Amino acid sequence: MHSYMGRTASLGLLAVLTHTVVSAKKSVGANVTGIGTRIDLLSLAREWVDKREWAVACFAALSGCALACAIARTVYDRSVTRQHAADARAAEFAKLQRSYLAVYVVIMLADWMQGTHMYTLYTAYAQEEGSSVSVGTLFFSGFLAAGVLGTFTGPLVDRYGRKRACLVYVALEVTINLLEHVNDMHWLMVGRILGGISTSLLFSAFEAWMVTEHRKQGFPEEWLGITFGHCAVWNGATAIAAGFVAQVAADRLGDIGPFQVAIALTVLAGVLILPWAENYGAASEITSPGPPASSQQASGKERRRASSPKRKPRSRSSSPSRSRQAEMPTGEIGSEIAGTTDEKKAEKKADVGLMAAWRSVRETPALLVVGAVYALFEGAMYTFVFNWVPTLADALGGFHSIAPVQGLLFSCLMAAISIGGELYNLVFRFIEVESIGVAIFACSFLCMLVPVMCGLKGWCISTSFGLQFTAFLGFEMCVGAFQPCIATLRSKYVPDSQQSTVNNLFRLPLNLLVAAGTVLSDYLPRYQIFAICATSHVLAGLCQTPLAFSVRAKASGAAASHSSGKASAKGKAKAKGKQE
Repeated sequence: MHSYMGRTASLGLLAVLTHTVVSAKKSVGANVTGIGTRIDLLSLAREWVDKREWAVACFAALSGCALACAIARTVYDRSVTRQHAADARAAEFAKLQRSYLAVYVVIMLADWMQGTHMYTLYTAYAQEEGSSVSVGTLFFSGFLAAGVLGTFTGPLVDRYGRKRACLVYVALEVTINLLEHVNDMHWLMVGRILGGISTSLLFSAFEAWMVTEHRKQGFPEEWLGITFGHCAVWNGATAIAAGFVAQVAADRLGDIGPFQVAIALTVLAGVLILPWAENYGAASEITSPGPPASSQQASGKERRRASSPKRKPRSRSSSPSRSRQAEMPTGEIGSEIAGTTDEKKAEKKADVGLMAAWRSVRETPALLVVGAVYALFEGAMYTFVFNWVPTLADALGGFHSIAPVQGLLFSCLMAAISIGGELYNLVFRFIEVESIGVAIFACSFLCMLVPVMCGLKGWCISTSFGLQFTAFLGFEMCVGAFQPCIATLRSKYVPDSQQSTVNNLFRLPLNLLVAAGTVLSDYLPRYQIFAICATSHVLAGLCQTPLAFSVRAKASGAAASHSSGKASAKGKAKAKGKQE
């Protein structure tokens, strides 16, 4: 949820956090007699917590659970690091990971902050005398720009460089936030259109840079999933922090304050991006006179090593299935599953652009699966975002009942996302990512089934709220696990030369599903909307299951072949010893 689409969809989520803090201020305003009055922070905290004990306790429990998962993951990471202590590559990987995560956290914090006050800022502009600002038109134009313009930026990112694209994103975001200062419909519309382009860059350039740089430096494939797992955890943490930082900025500077802080954060991200090395897609591989840096060529070396009878394949994991999976050529696994020959890959290497990306997706079943599950899951996720607040409000008896705890409920959901990311960090080391995806879709289906049953059965208010809120927490954990899962799948099956282009192509069906879900939310009962979300998760699971079985069968066959080879070698050694 870190794009313009995510900003718009999460607008209500972060805005309610603001509302909670503001209401807390109002509740203690009578105790403040002047600017210089000394405030007893402890008594204010007690007064704010009053009648919100259960929500505060829930947030504390979820935060503690997230911390426990983080500690468990850290302990495991250190044990793995000790195993690789003799390998200096571990230190180099940690340096690359820190460089990427530093930019990611700052960018996410800036992006989340813009969503907290965007609606209130536009509404304030529209209420000024003589203003022509239309809030609905601005948001619709942002959706449209993200869907139309975003698709065509992918080939440009691959051709002209991912680092350059990230810096362009920084420049666009600074420009957009400066335009937010102007109460003029035309300039605000320009900002929303530019926001569609920046959304595409946010979804494509940063991830593509990390994937290609990771492989260019020759790090093990499973370490890439660790980085994506950290991203999911930090995404939830920055969402919580953004609400509080944005509130402080709004208190001091007005509704435009969070956008001004976002400008500073975005500039800081640009400074952190400057030391990055540049990497490219297919266009650069053709035109660059220097040594090739693409992971496809690195994969060719791995393929030659694997085919050599004199050299044993290098194991990258203690698990046979994981090690075999890691030895497969990166960025081409989907093509292997589809049965594409090396000759066809060589012919397509020079074929770049949007149509080339579409042909790659169309001719590679694994890529079709990745695109389908991405659109189905995230389409259902954005639909959930539009409906969770009114659903819980109805379960509590109305918005007046949920208003005092809305911000805390949002914080609970964000903490659940962090838990999901940490759980993925622990599990993906032992289970194939395709199988993890199937489990995520199954759990998401069960979570979405709860509000459907509550709507059909008409259960009492107290029971309905408890069940539905628990189900929503479970779904957000699935969201936290899905984010690194789908990123790992994209890095595994999308060719490095077309990372940005294909990733943006996947967003076309996603935008259509989000638009459909938004429209249907205005006409159908909410339990039917959640039934549609549950159906989307079922379809995603059905798409993913054959891919998971295919990968597992390949891993089992490779492990069996490896074991039989070792047994045969031992037998020959024994026979030779007897002869001697």
